[in-house]
Amino acid sequence: MPRPTINTLNGRIRSSLSSETNTDLAFMPRSLALATLKAMVGVAHGIFGRIDYVKKQIVPGFATDPDVVADQAASLLKTPWKEKAAGVGPCDFTGTDGVLIPANTTVQIASGVQYKTNATAQIAVGIATVDVTAMLTDDTTGQDTNALEGVTLTLVQPIPGINSSATVGAGGIVGGSDRETIDQVNARIRARLSSSANGSNAAQYVEWALEIPGVTRAWCFPQWLGVSGAVGLAFVRDDDASIVPEAAEVQAMQDYIQARVPADTAGFTAFAPVLEPQDMTIQLSPNTVEVQQAVLTSLQALFDAAAVEDGNGSGVIKLSKIREAISTAEGEDDHIIVSPTTNVTASIGRLATLNTPTWQGVPA
Repeated sequence: MPRPTINTLNGRIRSSLSSETNTDLAFMPRSLALATLKAMVGVAHGIFGRIDYVKKQIVPGFATDPDVVADQAASLLKTPWKEKAAGVGPCDFTGTDGVLIPANTTVQIASGVQYKTNATAQIAVGIATVDVTAMLTDDTTGQDTNALEGVTLTLVQPIPGINSSATVGAGGIVGGSDRETIDQVNARIRARLSSSANGSNAAQYVEWALEIPGVTRAWCFPQWLGVSGAVGLAFVRDDDASIVPEAAEVQAMQDYIQARVPADTAGFTAFAPVLEPQDMTIQLSPNTVEVQQAVLTSLQALFDAAAVEDGNGSGVIKLSKIREAISTAEGEDDHIIVSPTTNVTASIGRLATLNTPTWQGVPA
């Protein structure tokens, strides 16, 4: 039952007051009747507001209060609320052979994000490579701590024999992620409540994958590449600059789940799906920017729900569903899909994604 509006409450209480007093009350300005009406409407509106609030909070996976969501996550999820995570990756220092770079040496990038070396390193043949971990602060998001290979890092305190400028090494600094949003936590709660995870099935592997900060979607394939007992798991990081995980992030996933797989598993492989961007040409009416955006949002939700193709059609996006997504977009009156003309089908291990469509007006 929807929450009644103030106007609805006003009408109900006005009618009730007149009925209870058996008279046609005159709700004149500054009258006792009007003051009573306003007070009762205010109290009723507050009560209904509280009921509406409680109704939203008591169903796990749909709460809006951060404290309530945190409590529900703590009781239902192995990883209750994924906090922001720091980026980790290699840093290449140059300098005089034999000079040591102590552990916890601080370097920073141009944005001001700072990193500390994870171990002591020694220059050999002019170079030393050592992993660094970002230093998270209240003003730093996890995403801020990721850095591409080749980005310049600068020593905060000079070290004799070490050049002040270093560079991010091969593969970049990766793994940094922001704190989960309420929507993301709620999505995991709903998935957990509807899951059939039992310690060894596909649902369990997906749960394990989603425990890792920054991982937003995952797909498990119990007979990966047709090998009985072998398990494959693909995953993406939707909040990163590229949703495709880097090699270091794939290895971290491999290590995390490998430590949890049942002993009788023939083999486990974590992998990053290859994206297959799909071009579309759509004739749209009305062909306005607002309707284009509504259609794009609707189509993006459809593609976001797509799976990595496992060879059995799991990654197919049916043309009928594409038509439905366009038709349900706000403001759409008519459309013709010029292309594609058949279902969107990705290759094995690949994920269909959406390019911005080419828009045309519907011919008169």
